[in-house]
Amino acid sequence: MTYFNAEENSLSGEISDGIFNISVLEVLCIPVNKITGQLPANLCFQLPNLEVLLLAENELFGELPQSISNCSCLRKFEVANNYLGGIIPSNIGEMGLLEMLSMHGNNFRSGSSTLNLLTSLANCRNLSKLLLSRNPFNATLPNSVGNLSTLLEVFTCSDCGLHGPIPLESGNLTGMQQVYLAQNKLEGSIPPTFEKLQNLQLLSLYDNKISGFIPEFVCNFQSMVYIYLDENQIGGSIPTCVGNLTALRQLLLYGNKLESTIPSSLWQLRDILELDLSNNLLNGSITYIGNFKVAYLVDLSTNHFSGVIPRSIGDSKV
Repeated sequence: MTYFNAEENSLSGEISDGIFNISVLEVLCIPVNKITGQLPANLCFQLPNLEVLLLAENELFGELPQSISNCSCLRKFEVANNYLGGIIPSNIGEMGLLEMLSMHGNNFRSGSSTLNLLTSLANCRNLSKLLLSRNPFNATLPNSVGNLSTLLEVFTCSDCGLHGPIPLESGNLTGMQQVYLAQNKLEGSIPPTFEKLQNLQLLSLYDNKISGFIPEFVCNFQSMVYIYLDENQIGGSIPTCVGNLTALRQLLLYGNKLESTIPSSLWQLRDILELDLSNNLLNGSITYIGNFKVAYLVDLSTNHFSGVIPRSIGDSKV
């Protein structure tokens, strides 16, 4: 047997040791069940051909065994939403063919003041998805984050107790499309090196301690669809070029220290669905809102706007 898939059932109990002795096995998928127990210490000793191991959304506990690195052919490894914990083995980076690593929603720790896991993963040159959110790492992002694969498209590390600045080296990840670093304690400004992330479609940094300004280069992200910078300490003004982001669907900037007026170009975003600028220090008048044909939410509350509500609001579908 080379392929075994029992996804989305009501299977319970522990995984039989026998399945880890099938040396020709290439795909093992048992996610979304009620599987419990610990992963065996010899997990990959007898699985030299395993390429896909999906065990997410079960009730597994214990630590990830050091033997995981013996699965040298593994391309997809998913243990998200279990009760696994401890320190992720540093030799996980020896799985050089890894394309997706999904470990979010567990109790993994860093074991040091920096998230050294990212350093060990630099050897995984095919890695395109790295999903680590909702683990209590309580660490800083190392400069070595910039050594991750340039093929990396999705990086999630939200709600992980991260603190300190976002390293400048993160701008080396030029293939990045989605960055999730929300609900941490990250400080400092949005790195200027982010300008190199021209494929970015989603930037989620909400609920941190990010300060500084919204950089002008954000307007160059022609593929940007979602910007979540709410609940930070960002000041200054909204870039006047924001109207260049014609693909934008959600722009959430509430709960910051933004000042000045709303740039007129923002009202030209015809396809925006949600705009939330509430709880800032914005002022001036609300000029024209009639171009918002598909928006379902526009929140401008708790600012310092004056003047009248524009008649053009009747032309919108808000």
